[in-house]
Amino acid sequence: MNPLSKLNRNWTRGMLDSLPMGISFIVFGSVFGVMAIQTGLTPIESMLMSLVSFAGSAQLSILPMMAENASISAMVLAALLINVRHLLYGLSLSPYFTKFDLKFTNFIAYFLSDALYALSLQHCKRPQPQKSYLTSAGIFLYFSWGLGTFIGTITSSFLPAQKDLGLDFSITAIFLIMAYTEVTSFLKIVTFLMTGLIMIILSSVFPMGILLLIAGVIAFVVGYVSPDRLFERSG
Repeated sequence: MNPLSKLNRNWTRGMLDSLPMGISFIVFGSVFGVMAIQTGLTPIESMLMSLVSFAGSAQLSILPMMAENASISAMVLAALLINVRHLLYGLSLSPYFTKFDLKFTNFIAYFLSDALYALSLQHCKRPQPQKSYLTSAGIFLYFSWGLGTFIGTITSSFLPAQKDLGLDFSITAIFLIMAYTEVTSFLKIVTFLMTGLIMIILSSVFPMGILLLIAGVIAFVVGYVSPDRLFERSG
């Protein structure tokens, strides 16, 4: 196959595979844009916040803190706790990314999101994962979030408050879809349910960032000591 034709096919496939999540990013980004304007940010500040940080849940969580004049250190700490899951994403993807050079790995890491993680994990399990596919998906999701923010900022005066829209559930739905594609065995089902139950029990004690870290560590330990892994080590 012509290399250029293969490159174009990978770029197209990356955008098509990320399209459903990109739509959710646009919707969720518009919610952020509306809330950002209502909090007191200018349209330019809202856009810069999305294009520079590219951290949806952290951005939405920081807006109420800005409205209450919280300290910068408190907002930075909150963002770090919420995004600590990216550390787990990186650890999960690292065995697959040994096929790529460090320059590309550092580049694509900027675009890492929950959606790109799911797409990358599925794509990198193929015999020959392609940089062009991952780059296409990452950039498409990035601009989807930026487009959503832009739409939210210019339409904020015509929309009701975010709490009346109920659109924040769109990201929850995406998470459930991603989990469904990965829960492929009885052990994974048990792990999924167990970590969910633990997070519900501890939700009144720890912030969400710490809960995600705890859930990730538990899932890692269960996977590491699973019967399949024990069989491999004994063999």
